[in-house]
Amino acid sequence: SVSQVRDAAVEALPKVAERGNPVVMGALIRYAEYPSGFVRKSAVEAIGQLALPGDVAAMQVLERCLKDTGSSGTRFLRRAAVDAMAKIARLEDSSAAALVAACLSDPDNRVRRSAASALGGMAAPSEALAACLDDNCIEVRQAAIKSLACKAGPDDLMAVNLVVRALDDSDYRVRQAAAEATATVLASLSSALTPSGFASSSEAFADEEARASATEVANAVGTAIAERCLNDQDERVRHSATVALGRVTRPGDHTAVKTLSQCLEDKDRRVRRVAVIALGKAAVEGDEVALESVAKRLDDIDEHSKSDPQCQLDDWEERSK
Repeated sequence: SVSQVRDAAVEALPKVAERGNPVVMGALIRYAEYPSGFVRKSAVEAIGQLALPGDVAAMQVLERCLKDTGSSGTRFLRRAAVDAMAKIARLEDSSAAALVAACLSDPDNRVRRSAASALGGMAAPSEALAACLDDNCIEVRQAAIKSLACKAGPDDLMAVNLVVRALDDSDYRVRQAAAEATATVLASLSSALTPSGFASSSEAFADEEARASATEVANAVGTAIAERCLNDQDERVRHSATVALGRVTRPGDHTAVKTLSQCLEDKDRRVRRVAVIALGKAAVEGDEVALESVAKRLDDIDEHSKSDPQCQLDDWEERSK
């Protein structure tokens, strides 16, 4: 049909048109309000790829698409509009962020997930994502955690606290995301708290009282990883937390070495394995704690099964899907 050809033509535009081309943008804005839902969605996606940052006309048509709840099919349009808005809105544009934040209450799970993901790079306050941690959709909660981790740092301690709060989620997949995010947040805070980090931190954080507050939060985050992530009832969460901790730990971090050494006593051999690898990155030559801990694992035996190790690994990977 004509609509299918038009849809294909709109989809092809980002591959052949230069960004910001006024003729192309005029056509896309027009087709973003075309009767065919397929054409509208394709036009909105193309706008996200071709519009210049802050393009007023593009932002206006995207706003109308975000608010379009005329039929069940418009959920795909709203999702595309969320993604496009996030791509072309200027970082400081709080109005655009507010429009996307409003989509966190959308009836469609995928629209809410896209909105939660987009807000990590937009000028939205962390409290806008707080309610997402109680969303009935697991993917929305995971997306919110990742966005909060992007915002968390010395200038946004609320985001830090919200990420830590997610460690108590009822679903292991959300706790996995929270464990990985918490380790990233700890690295961010630790970096900012170093003398060299003061210069790049905000003026407010350079204040001694603010630094003391951030130090307290960083210590609390470290404690949360050690006491909650690494002692989680699900081995998949402990595994993710150990991998994440090893990824963000700097060589010579004695606290991390001690924590990772404790992971070598985990009942799951996969956790022990990644803990050994992480220790190899975190410890420095001559670290007796690390040496003693790793040496104990030279004769490591899986106490829980005598079956084929590859079969055990395949079974665990299947459970992790």
